[in-house]
Amino acid sequence: HTFARVLWEHSNGLTGRPGTASTTSPDGSSLVLVPRFAVSDSFLRAHGLMAGAGVVRAATLVGLRLQPTEDINFTKLAIKYSKKLNKDLAFTAIKHLVQDLGDALGSGAAVSIDLGVGTLHGRERRLEFEWRPELVGPRRAGCVPDAVL
Repeated sequence: HTFARVLWEHSNGLTGRPGTASTTSPDGSSLVLVPRFAVSDSFLRAHGLMAGAGVVRAATLVGLRLQPTEDINFTKLAIKYSKKLNKDLAFTAIKHLVQDLGDALGSGAAVSIDLGVGTLHGRERRLEFEWRPELVGPRRAGCVPDAVL
């Protein structure tokens, strides 16, 4: 199961606003992209969590224009980062990390985790996500990271 996705939504009329990035579409037109940290509904339900500031429920993204993203490929991870790690070990390790994260968040404990593109905060079963400013500001035009966690 997917825990969360880092996505970019196509949006109009937001050029230059904080929290947006610009890039060029295949037809040469300018696109404004708004970052979204989308947590899976099944993860929220399983751990009794609520989406707070900076977090959207994945189900609310249906019908929106989103940049394509790539799912985690456990074979690529295993080959790239280790000579001993295999696909099954990588999958199992990430599965356990996500389960432990869900258990900690579901307990209501205060949790903060740097996910590279921003920090996931949890407190009293409420999730919030704070984007790293250098990744989403207009000065980073054309830089569009994507990830599936």
